Amino acid sequence: MTGVVGGHAVISLVDEVECSLRGVWDEEAVDELDHGLQAAGRAAARVPGDDELLVAALLPDVAHSPLLAVAAAAHDEIARSWLTPRFGPRVGWLAGAHVVAKRHLAAIDPGYAADLSAAVRRVAEQRTRGQYGEPRGAGS
Repeated sequence: MTGVVGGHAVISLVDEVECSLRGVWDEEAVDELDHGLQAAGRAAARVPGDDELLVAALLPDVAHSPLLAVAAAAHDEIARSWLTPRFGPRVGWLAGAHVVAKRHLAAIDPGYAADLSAAVRRVAEQRTRGQYGEPRGAGS
């Protein structure tokens, strides 16, 4: 990956940040660590051997880590700015685009939206209204 010096340092950094997400809740049933592990597992199964996708899937919510101590802001933008210098522009872009991608997919694919947790679905629908109009099935 671009900008990476020594594989062991990268593994250590990812491990430290990833573990800091244990017990950080943005969902009802899954903490940020489990969320990242689930996403990384799906990415690895769908696109084997793509290490950049794996890191982006593992750490899209890195902004929620208590190690970063960042002011409240859009967590996708923080992920992009934190990951890019450490893992390269593609990793930063992938992690930084996850919120927009989720909103878009929730707006156009009822099956995708149905698989989201209730909390994530509510946020996606609220934010999507401003970008894509009313969610499918909304009033007439």
